[in-house]
Amino acid sequence: MKFPKIDPVPLDGPEKKNSDNDISGRHSSDKDFSEGDFSEGQAPKADTSPGKVAGIIAEYNPIHDGHIYHLEKTREMSKADFVVAVMSGYFTQRGAPAVLGKWERARAAVDAGVDLVLEMPFMYACSSAEYFARGGVGVLAGLGCTDYISFGSECGDISILQKAASIFVDETEDYRAALKEALSEGKSFPAAREEAFASALENSYPTLKPSEKQQLLEVIRQPNNILGIEYIKALELLKNGGFEYGRFEYGRFADGGFVYGGFGGCGEGSHGEVADPLCVDIKPITVKRKGGGHHTTASELRAGMDIDQSGFFALVRGAVLRCSVSELEQIASAGEGLGNKLKKEIRMSKDIEDLIKRVKSRRYTETRICRLLTQTLIGLKKLDLTGAPSLYARVLGLNEKGAELLRYIKKKESARIPVITNINKDVFGSEDERFSAGSSLRKSIDRDILAGDLYNLAFGFDLYSNSDYVAGPYIKK
Repeated sequence: MKFPKIDPVPLDGPEKKNSDNDISGRHSSDKDFSEGDFSEGQAPKADTSPGKVAGIIAEYNPIHDGHIYHLEKTREMSKADFVVAVMSGYFTQRGAPAVLGKWERARAAVDAGVDLVLEMPFMYACSSAEYFARGGVGVLAGLGCTDYISFGSECGDISILQKAASIFVDETEDYRAALKEALSEGKSFPAAREEAFASALENSYPTLKPSEKQQLLEVIRQPNNILGIEYIKALELLKNGGFEYGRFEYGRFADGGFVYGGFGGCGEGSHGEVADPLCVDIKPITVKRKGGGHHTTASELRAGMDIDQSGFFALVRGAVLRCSVSELEQIASAGEGLGNKLKKEIRMSKDIEDLIKRVKSRRYTETRICRLLTQTLIGLKKLDLTGAPSLYARVLGLNEKGAELLRYIKKKESARIPVITNINKDVFGSEDERFSAGSSLRKSIDRDILAGDLYNLAFGFDLYSNSDYVAGPYIKK
């Protein structure tokens, strides 16, 4: 293994200072820092208004100058007093293992200036752009104090992104018909969606000028623009009544979209029930990306790490071999025929990249296959993505201002979702029925823990000291 790893401090071990592996401030999971780990002289009291809060949804895989630029511009544009980042855990939205564990990436984010880092649950973090965005927006909205959501985009124009989002949210008859036809022709979901969008522009929006239609088409072809559009869509749906998950099809929800109910019953509502809507007043802002040449990109950084994925491939291979074809077809990103294709190719593939290339097709992209393999390893099924949303705010790292904000949230009870600072106390030692065995929240947390265990197993890291039961958030004093 050739990429760095910061080992957590043992529960009873001495704190090591000024060394390459120093986590100076990382606490065990038994420490509940939200109730006063910082003295009053270090952070303001929490009984006053916390000020403006800006939220960021990120992976920081790994963090680089572009992320820091976005962070700085977010503070400048929003005039925020606090910046909160919702970050994926051990696996990314594309399905690949992160180059560093969640604790290490959270530490890097806090050291770079983020005040509070929260974990995005695996079921959202390793999913389509639509679901990834809605999970991140849901966590930020669930805090009850977020004023802005900031994201990077290629265009840097929030108005054009909002126009595109409104067209996707409308889902006109032309859009639906074109999407269905393109998918029936075997096209990938991204390609089918672009065709459906173009059809809607042509047939359902006659007042738009040809130049506006062309601009909108160009906007939806850029990856960061697309993700930004999904953030805006999620915010609009929240403002218009909230959502509940219907029948899930890859990349979208087939029964009326994604409907968030109030967060009070998050993770516990029965299918078909919608709780009181959450009033959300969060403003989206976008930072224009600098583009290539201005800094080393995350892809370039990852390429330089020379990560050995043989252990990960061995675990994935075992998971695929263990599943029947019908079980594979139930995995969240599975599609018609993928179960058979995986079973056929698994024995002939020499590594994870070879397996992905063997299974991909015109309809199923490499990203979708990669995501499918990780979902198979963790056991995330289509059925898990239905019903009430499973949202909670799990703390991964914070500084003094982040601790101040956390105390405010707890004191004022502003959060509409559970806030987890100590997993042993807040989840496994809690009498909160939302965390009872078998509940959707508990299942989601169990998946997060399993994802960490399998990540550490795949890359040769100690299972005990890196376990979510033992390791705890990074605290920068």
